Amino acid sequence: MPCMLIKLNKIYGWLPQTGSIATQVANFTGQPVSAIDQREQNIYITCNGKEASDKAALGPMIYYSLLSPLGNPNYGGLPYYFFPYMNAKDSVEPFVLV
Repeated sequence: MPCMLIKLNKIYGWLPQTGSIATQVANFTGQPVSAIDQREQNIYITCNGKEASDKAALGPMIYYSLLSPLGNPNYGGLPYYFFPYMNAKDSVEPFVLV
């Protein structure tokens, strides 16, 4: 089974914008807002095929991230506390495995 590692490029000093992200993720994934992890601000990541045939070819996906180390079938995420990137010694860039 293929595995992809997704991360954001280093953008020094960039801060994600906050907002009604959980509602947007719920609309995109079809999950209720109550099912979206809202404990902290996060950058959410999902992967989908554009066409029905693409989705069928991809099959089910599991996202592994700090939000769901045991896997989540709907989304992965990068917590805001990793930003802004400051190139600190021994820092680890956040990523999501799909």
